[in-house]
Amino acid sequence: MAAESHVPGVVLHQADFASLGEGVTPFRGGLFTVAPQCTSRPDIHAVRECWMIASGGGVLDYHGSTLRVAQGDVLVFESHHRHQIHNDGHEPLVISTVWWDVHGD
Repeated sequence: MAAESHVPGVVLHQADFASLGEGVTPFRGGLFTVAPQCTSRPDIHAVRECWMIASGGGVLDYHGSTLRVAQGDVLVFESHHRHQIHNDGHEPLVISTVWWDVHGD
């Protein structure tokens, strides 16, 4: 998995689905980690996205609403809806994420 970071304490490890062969998966994804007391950058995009909280917890700002999230939660973000997560705990927040193109958006 290739790692990228846009803000301190937040790292995305993007999965290499291309190694499975072109056209095998209609989505992209990976794992991202938010260190304790860190916040992801605001994210808004044309794709839909699904987060599965693997461990930890925090506060999600989604399209103007605030929601507490924790291990086991599954969240789906519609395209063009702003989302940002803050880890207000003492353990790393680990999120499995997948995203896919939405035709017609």
